[in-house]
Amino acid sequence: MGDGRSGVRWRYTFEEVRYKYLWELFTVTDEADDFRAFFEQMRAGQVQNEYESHWVTEDGSRRLISWSGTVLPGDQGSPAYIIATGMDITERKRLEQAVLDISVREQRRIGQDLHDGLGQHLTGIAFMSKVQEQKLAEKGLPDAVEAAKIVTFGIG
Repeated sequence: MGDGRSGVRWRYTFEEVRYKYLWELFTVTDEADDFRAFFEQMRAGQVQNEYESHWVTEDGSRRLISWSGTVLPGDQGSPAYIIATGMDITERKRLEQAVLDISVREQRRIGQDLHDGLGQHLTGIAFMSKVQEQKLAEKGLPDAVEAAKIVTFGIG
C-alpha cells in the first residue's frame, strides 16, 4: 500500500492487514501501546480524537502519522465502529522545523548586525563628543565640564 501522493510504500498489503488491529501492525513497538490506548479512549467515549505516531515504511524509514478518529454509535449508544484516518505529516513537520531553525538563525544575525552597527555609532559619537569637549576646554568655556561628563558616561 502507498499513500497515493508521495510514493511512499508501506510495509503491508491489504491481505496482510485484513482483520488486524492497527496497533498490531506497528513496528515502532514503544508506540503501539499508546496507539491502542488512543482507540480505547475513543471507544470509551473520551474526546481524544487526534493522535500522532510513527510507522515504518517498506524501506525502513520512519514516517510521522497524524491520526484523526471518530466513533460511529451502534445499538444503545455503544460504539459500532471506530473510523480512523492517518495522514503522513513527516514532510510538514520537517519543513516546520526548518522554518524555526531559519528564524532562530536570522534573529541571531539581526541581533549581531544591530549590536555591531550600534556599537560603531556609539563609538563614533563618543569620539565626536571628546573632540567637542577638547574644543570647549581650549576656549575656556564652562560647558567643557558638562561635555566631559557626557564623554565619560558614553565611554565609561
